Amino acid sequence: MKKPLPCARFLFSLSLFFLTAGAAFSETALVKFNGVTSTEVSISANTSHIKAAVPPGATTGPISIETSDGVFLSSTDFEVTIDTPAPYNLAAKPGVGSVELVWEAPASPYITGYEVYRGTKSGSYPDKIGTAASPSFTDQDKGLKTGETYYYAVKTTFLFSGKSQTSDYSSDASAVFGAIVLYIQTTRGAAGSEVIVPVNIENADKLQLKTADIGIVYDSSVLTPIRVESSILTEKLTWGADFSKSGEARISLDQGSSKALIGEGTFFNVIFNVDANAAEDGKEYPLSFAADSKMANQKGQPIPMTFSLLKSLARKSQAATDIASSQGAFVVSAKHSRGDLSGDGQVNSVDAAKAFQFANGKQEPDSIQLSAGDISGDGKVDTNDAGLIYYFTVNGGWPSLDNTDVKKSARNIQLTSSKGSANKDISLRLKMNNLNDLNSGEFKIAYDPKKLALKTIKPSAFAKDLFKLDANTKTKGFAVISLAYKKEGRAAISAQNKELAEVVFRAAEPGTHPVKIASVNLYDRFGRDFARSDLGIDIKSSDAKINVKGGAKGKLKTVQPLSLDILSFSPTKGKAGTSVDIQVKVQEIDPLVGDWAFYYYGSPDAGDEWDSLIQFSSENGQLAGYDVASETALTVAKNPSAEYDYEIRYEDKEMGAVFYYKLKLDETQKAGTGVWQWYDAADQSVLYEFELIGVKLD
Repeated sequence: MKKPLPCARFLFSLSLFFLTAGAAFSETALVKFNGVTSTEVSISANTSHIKAAVPPGATTGPISIETSDGVFLSSTDFEVTIDTPAPYNLAAKPGVGSVELVWEAPASPYITGYEVYRGTKSGSYPDKIGTAASPSFTDQDKGLKTGETYYYAVKTTFLFSGKSQTSDYSSDASAVFGAIVLYIQTTRGAAGSEVIVPVNIENADKLQLKTADIGIVYDSSVLTPIRVESSILTEKLTWGADFSKSGEARISLDQGSSKALIGEGTFFNVIFNVDANAAEDGKEYPLSFAADSKMANQKGQPIPMTFSLLKSLARKSQAATDIASSQGAFVVSAKHSRGDLSGDGQVNSVDAAKAFQFANGKQEPDSIQLSAGDISGDGKVDTNDAGLIYYFTVNGGWPSLDNTDVKKSARNIQLTSSKGSANKDISLRLKMNNLNDLNSGEFKIAYDPKKLALKTIKPSAFAKDLFKLDANTKTKGFAVISLAYKKEGRAAISAQNKELAEVVFRAAEPGTHPVKIASVNLYDRFGRDFARSDLGIDIKSSDAKINVKGGAKGKLKTVQPLSLDILSFSPTKGKAGTSVDIQVKVQEIDPLVGDWAFYYYGSPDAGDEWDSLIQFSSENGQLAGYDVASETALTVAKNPSAEYDYEIRYEDKEMGAVFYYKLKLDETQKAGTGVWQWYDAADQSVLYEFELIGVKLD
């Protein structure tokens, strides 16, 4: 365990859940099979039963259920009986000259690529239109007809012992070719403040605009438009605005560009003032497009515009809807404004930490956190958003468009091969060249959990100095490593190959075991995807192998966080589509609910970070803790004194030191206080003592 320095900050995450005797599941629940979300879920009325279908892409691992009562994780694995999982979360994004497809890679190191299929009706895909090495594909077939709806599905290809195999189809996705999908992002802001309302585009590839006239309908009793600003996507275009008609802002194109746009994200921003007197706190005010909005290309030809329904950014369906029902919203709230996920009225590193949890799949955001944390406007809180929030906390604002240059040389990501003995630590090194302009990045690493156990992921000394690095190792067969640049301004680092993290495995038996970089996403300080945007940066990755020689064959000893054994399910194995009945075993658990972050008072953004993840559970009514990084059990005492509610003690015999974390929580105010103390084990004298401040994150 890393020992904190006097100027360091300490992020302390608690995950304890409370379910009273006889309680039932909430009306809604998020069910995941080894990290993959099931879209077919039904809950029996007034019972503690859930039925969920195993989703495409799921692999063997635990079942988790997230409700308003908390997150519940099974202590045993559901066995997926097929070794060739299909891709999942396929989405099709239409544009004037292409349809962009993106999907999630299943957790397997044996993937060799993907096959992409197309048809004109759901369930039938007669045309194999291409292959892809990574989880994305752009359909630019010149034979596609404007206004026609096309359906897509994807298969995964695998290589086992020199033999090729193919998965079933993914769930399909559809798009209307030639349409431009614009949507207004739901925004929150305080009465009396100035707010940014983004208007986003799903796929701007090949879009060349000559004219545009887009109307935004708003509530004039609360909002007053001030100006329109270009985004990084449309920085070469010049926008004009007419605010003379109350309740409708007309956005026009004063000057187009002969250069085609590439990418997605914010098309332009409309800046509004929120009336300090008329705005009602908590009230939602609709924002919608005017029905006569239109655009034309460089030849003066009209471009079909399709406005997608976007309710609280929960875009589960990409299907086009009637213009009259297309809308976003503005919500009056001093809390949970742009970037403020914790709801404490400010954007700081607490929010960046929360965004990382959402990005890595450790938690799911609610609709309010989603609208606050989705900075890029793609309907989710991902690593890009976490990096942008981190940029804001370090620089005191969002980046300006004064200097948008980025070094466009290729980026190479390498996972080094290694060798070792069975049941011994074997380390792989994640490296990358040319880290210049990298504001955030996400690396997904796949391995075979039947052959390997992922023990831990450690940031390198180099990476720790420059980046905030977070890793999720909970999903069997998958590790997600996210990072964000934590220095001021533009990342001007090095073109040399640098180590980012050490990935430590253990193998149960001799043999050669592949470890694959399943996907890589890199973003600059403006949120541009290195590969997907006009940057067009070539990203290459090389996979690794672990060669295990000698040593006795044994059982994998996986490092698992302590979990509550409250879920049972039947059947215990099956393939995608299998219906599983899940039941909660009602237990009385300590009533501390939610995640908390505690920082050294007065220095939440100074010095090094405490990078250990501490997780908690309850066994026989006794709170117990486990530090994943150091594999150390921690003792948690409840109500140790009248002054504090909880006390955590850790003794380091090598250092001859004892560490205490004494915490007091106020559930009503969602605030906490406490003290961190470093004792000398011999004479019990206090070597260091720091005051702690805490915030409830959810």
